[in-house]
Amino acid sequence: MRYSCENGTAVIAQYVESHTGEQHVNLEIAGREIGLAQVRSASGAKYETDAGLTPGRKLAWWTKGDGAMLIESDSGDTDGSTEAMVNCQQVAPAQ
Repeated sequence: MRYSCENGTAVIAQYVESHTGEQHVNLEIAGREIGLAQVRSASGAKYETDAGLTPGRKLAWWTKGDGAMLIESDSGDTDGSTEAMVNCQQVAPAQ
């Protein structure tokens, strides 16, 4: 699935299920591939990894419907005070 983010970032998301049944998403952002594991969320599907786009930061991908949020924050952030969030929208495949 392709997403276009409000800051101009393009994201390609491939949702996969491991042989153990765990859900993951592989994101391609600016030529980098990053794998995130699904975590519990109150609404939608949320995926996280400790390896963000920037060294020392973690990354989250939170989807609901055809929208998503790309969230990067400091690795030690427990209260969201260092979060940088961008909204993304799923793009229809080219016909």
